[in-house]
Amino acid sequence: MLSENHKIIAALPPAADAFAATKATDIIALARAHDLTFIVYHNGGTTGTTTLTVLACDDFTPSNTSAIVFQYRKLYPAVGEPYDEALAWAWAPVTGVVTTAALEEIVEIKVFAADLPAGYPNVKLVATELVDDPVSGAIIAILGEQRYGGAEVPTDLS
Repeated sequence: MLSENHKIIAALPPAADAFAATKATDIIALARAHDLTFIVYHNGGTTGTTTLTVLACDDFTPSNTSAIVFQYRKLYPAVGEPYDEALAWAWAPVTGVVTTAALEEIVEIKVFAADLPAGYPNVKLVATELVDDPVSGAIIAILGEQRYGGAEVPTDLS
């Protein structure tokens, strides 16, 4: 079962102007997981764009953060087919990746626990509005390859 091997987290609830100003997901621990995938879905607006960055965090306050590189790809719906067109995986720089204006788009972001800097076992995704135009959207996070399976998998353990 997906939910027994992965932890699914509502990281940013759906909203009509989901990425207004700067929004951040909760801090998520990767201590008990192999990887974390953020699924950023947005639709609407004609010019609105958002910069997506990933911060490694030392604790849950966080006391210290470090912007990190991450893998990503964008998925677009083809005419008559849902999300048939996916771009190849690419590495985003520490400055992040920008969403595409005026398109329905899913941005899949992958972070591996082994790639986190020493002393920074947690992450959060930060969405910073680049061009102000209301865009609806939401963010889901999925912790992959849990070391401990079952119906209840903690998120906040380091």
